[in-house]
Amino acid sequence: MLTDDKKPFLEWLTLLAESFNRKVSSLLLETYWQCLKAYPFAQVKQAMLNTLQNPDRQKWSMPTPADLIALIQGDSHSHALNAWGQVVTAIRTIGRYDSVVFDNPIIHCVIRDMGGWIYLCQQPKGVTILTS
Repeated sequence: MLTDDKKPFLEWLTLLAESFNRKVSSLLLETYWQCLKAYPFAQVKQAMLNTLQNPDRQKWSMPTPADLIALIQGDSHSHALNAWGQVVTAIRTIGRYDSVVFDNPIIHCVIRDMGGWIYLCQQPKGVTILTS
């Protein structure tokens, strides 16, 4: 976010806080600002709006900055599922004898730790492929 976004950010944080019967102190504002300033205001605003529109959200629990960040960029579980989906797709479409390059270098490290690309591709379908 930019410095110019601080006023609308305060307005949206106040709306969010009041929806959960909380008051916005200067400390609360600064904490949320420091945690969320790396993200564009439009994404932060959308995360706040998604929180307010979520019928499964606990009624009296205001989201933490980490909750909003998870809505913006996803959490580690969703990243892991996405990475595994890329591996499964590559196994099915590329196979074991062609090279594959993933956009996330961590995927390559995990594949190496699992025994390598060829070994991973040779595993029985039920063992290797946990997603459909």
